[in-house]
Amino acid sequence: SLRIIPFTRATIALAVLALVIGGGLLAWRQREVLRTFWHESRRLILIEEVIFLVAFAVFLFIRFGNPDLWHPAMGGEKPMDFAYLNAVIKSQYFPPYDPWFAGGQITYYYWGFVLIATLIKLIGVIPSIAYNFAIPTLFAMTALGAFCAAFNLIAEHGTRNAEDTSRATRHASFSFRPLSLRNPIIIGLIAAVFVTFTGNLG
Repeated sequence: SLRIIPFTRATIALAVLALVIGGGLLAWRQREVLRTFWHESRRLILIEEVIFLVAFAVFLFIRFGNPDLWHPAMGGEKPMDFAYLNAVIKSQYFPPYDPWFAGGQITYYYWGFVLIATLIKLIGVIPSIAYNFAIPTLFAMTALGAFCAAFNLIAEHGTRNAEDTSRATRHASFSFRPLSLRNPIIIGLIAAVFVTFTGNLG
């Protein structure tokens, strides 16, 4: 936005390289912690990867059934989205040019387009094809976000409940039996389904 560095494939690659080097150095410094984390959480990590892949595949199948990006009825708001995505991809500085108003700039919020356009620009996929991969990616990330939020809430509640139970049994003369909690993974899966599928059956 300050027009110091252009939004090009080369500058994106340099930014990714800087992140890889910085992340690699931090990972090396924390390698024991990361190794322990992997050994303790690898089952959960693999479950999360499967959730992402299943959600991605389901919505990719939906886009395969109707990949239209141009028709105002069949495509819905896709023509506007696709025009804005292309404008972000083609712009070297921000705000991007407005595809609907010659000489103007986009005044609509466009950060989500930047996230997707950065990946598209870096790997060089044709935008019309990349768009139909981007939508399932966002869908899968939403499912995974819902899973993680619910999982962590239930897991944290279970931890606190166990601590409260232990404290109560130490200080009370009567037996204390806490309410049984469901498996956080099951609750996470339910949340992912409710957020992404149940509310969007249409």
